[in-house]
Amino acid sequence: MNYKDVVDKYNMEDVRISTRIIDADDGGSPIFLIEGTESALKMMSEIFLSAANDGQNGGFSISPKGAGRAYFSSSSTTGIYINRIES
Repeated sequence: MNYKDVVDKYNMEDVRISTRIIDADDGGSPIFLIEGTESALKMMSEIFLSAANDGQNGGFSISPKGAGRAYFSSSSTTGIYINRIES
């Protein structure tokens, strides 16, 4: 299943993603936080899986201020870009 198929599959679901950068408790590197409803996390897991399986991967992005913004909460501060690289 490709990215578009995954997004289409969850189109009518209660998908709400919240993304932001948070400070590490131990003063280490900042952490990228993804929070979401059950449907949102399932959708994101399927998007990651499609990236891993797609040999013609051109990358996938979703953003609170761009494509896919309907899935994001208003508190989201960053988008997500997923791209498979060859090992």
